[in-house]
Amino acid sequence: MPSKRDIIGNSPPSNGLRWSHFQWNRISAFFVGVVAMGLYFSMNSVVDANQIPSWGYEILAVIPIGLIWYGLSRSSWQEILKAIVGIAVGGMLGIYAF
Repeated sequence: MPSKRDIIGNSPPSNGLRWSHFQWNRISAFFVGVVAMGLYFSMNSVVDANQIPSWGYEILAVIPIGLIWYGLSRSSWQEILKAIVGIAVGGMLGIYAF
């Protein structure tokens, strides 16, 4: 009985577009980050500014930045998460220290 390789043959690899080479998690993170950034900028028209504390704005601002950064870079999600947490903590220290 012939094997699949014998039936199909050894065809050369195609030079066309391969969908498996796309990193869909990074592409999705970028687009979700863009949408989240738009929602963040339009949040003042929906929510009263007195309802959200200043540290809440700081945390909400770094989420879209982290998603867009992950979508555009080759860094791992752990490295991006550490950097974003550092930015948020530094921003909160700046709010309360000065």
